[in-house]
Amino acid sequence: MEIVTSYSTIETTAAAVDEAVSQLKARLVRPSLLLVYFSGHDNAQVIRERLVAEFPDTQILGCSSCQGILTEEGYFPDRVIGLWAVFDFNGAYGSALVSTHQLPHQMAKQALLKAIQNTGRSGELPSLVLLHASPGAEEEVIQAISQEFGTPVPIYWWERRGCRGFGGMATFHSRSFSF
Repeated sequence: MEIVTSYSTIETTAAAVDEAVSQLKARLVRPSLLLVYFSGHDNAQVIRERLVAEFPDTQILGCSSCQGILTEEGYFPDRVIGLWAVFDFNGAYGSALVSTHQLPHQMAKQALLKAIQNTGRSGELPSLVLLHASPGAEEEVIQAISQEFGTPVPIYWWERRGCRGFGGMATFHSRSFSF
């Protein structure tokens, strides 16, 4: 397993993504999973399109952040795009994004089942669930995930009041995506 991070503080979304991707590709060619975090100022659609073009076979999960990001090089409180990538030959990663026109527990169950399907290992219990829930819906989503499995599975999530597990807070106008 190999983990690599990169980031950019360039103010233009497209240029920032390109710089972060370039840094990442210099150290890791084909990630199994790519996490992307960005400021509320950045264009989520541009980020998504550029990352899918660069990493078409990679599971990608992204979320806006209201308080910046922390990297091994320090804390960046404002305009920043950060990438966290893992290459894991033996691992299976899945991500999913679902319509927000449902109740939180319905969205959670649908996203969970879709992400498991995207791992290529349907029927297996995940080792970990990484959750980006809209502020105010976290507890209902976590309960739905726990009910779906019927057995304990570690869940790491972001919430509006602070950090749980690891990470930070999604913005109140959170823009998450997955592919």
